Amino acid sequence: MSETYDIKSVLELNELLKSLTEKTSQISLTAVNAMLAARSKSAAYTSFSVVTTELREFCEQLNLQVEKVLILIIDVVHNMSEIEKLGNTIRVLTTTELQIEKANTSNFTIVSIKEDEILIYDKLHIQLKQLLKTLSKALLRISKHCMRGDNISVLIKVESKSGMDNSTLELISNEVATYVVQIQDSLKHAALKITQGMQQ
Repeated sequence: MSETYDIKSVLELNELLKSLTEKTSQISLTAVNAMLAARSKSAAYTSFSVVTTELREFCEQLNLQVEKVLILIIDVVHNMSEIEKLGNTIRVLTTTELQIEKANTSNFTIVSIKEDEILIYDKLHIQLKQLLKTLSKALLRISKHCMRGDNISVLIKVESKSGMDNSTLELISNEVATYVVQIQDSLKHAALKITQGMQQ
């Protein structure tokens, strides 16, 4: 019953993922605008249109994966709250049990309730460990998915060299490349933090 989990780091992860979703939406919108601009230009922009479609799909898939993780975070936070409540109840029951022992009266009911609470508490810990393991894997999956964003960024850079008006394309490419690195670093860090929390 001595295990503790850092609910603060899970809530920080929640905020990080929400900000990632906002940034992904911005990049997706930029990609749509660039695609529209590409369609109004010459045939040289046709291949860029394909790349921006890829970028938009990447952003949509990333957002879907993040939404799944956000739902998982709700389960984790709920589980952590229940564990904390049960821990408090068990402490109260232990104190009550000790007081009854001092008074030399029967404490069968208190002991029985405490044992039931400890069983539930232990089950919640097992569930939480499983949830955290699933969460950590999901974060690493998102991080791996970002490799596709890296590839798209390189393709956009290539396309920006072949187009006439390449400043917008270079801007998008740099934005995506920077964003993808930030996501990967943040998610790897979060996954590591969660894994360390599981081992405490």
